[in-house]
Amino acid sequence: MPIRILTALLLVSHLAFGQKPRARDFGIEIGILPTGEHNSLTDVEGTLVGHITLIEGADIRTGVTSILPHNANIYQEKVPA
Repeated sequence: MPIRILTALLLVSHLAFGQKPRARDFGIEIGILPTGEHNSLTDVEGTLVGHITLIEGADIRTGVTSILPHNANIYQEKVPA
């Protein structure tokens, strides 16, 4: 099947189910590492994730997420991303 037809079918199927197409759906690979089993941060051993949400009144919602790739010095021991 020509790539244009396959790409069009993928796009239509995503739109039909209310999903945005992802780069991977079009054959675009990001990065040099393989995708994990769940395609999630939880696939990466040793990664720590923290999150906090601040709520003020009825209308203010804000927050921050912090991701630490390992326990060592992240400036001296770089990791691919």
